[in-house]
Amino acid sequence: MFTGCVDVEESSPIISSCAAKLSKNCGDEVKQSVLGLQGSVPTDKCCRQLVRLGKTCHDAFAQLLVSREPASKKSSILENSKTIWGECVEKMASNHRTMKIGE
Repeated sequence: MFTGCVDVEESSPIISSCAAKLSKNCGDEVKQSVLGLQGSVPTDKCCRQLVRLGKTCHDAFAQLLVSREPASKKSSILENSKTIWGECVEKMASNHRTMKIGE
């Protein structure tokens, strides 16, 4: 979300570390979803990357977005972030259960 969308060098060490592990395309996709610019949850591929990064990284990204957007958008960004995280975790759990059943 963040390698192509924010100046990672000006960000905290956790943001830099997390951003290095997320592809630019997925970063853009997650950012758009969290900002409410994309009407759906990120793709399975991007959800997988996000969930692998962990909630700490996801929350750090959300806080970075909140800090760079108008105050009037703060609550919707945080709510979208919470929703995106939950839906990505559920997608990955569902995909995992489906794979186990099919084995």
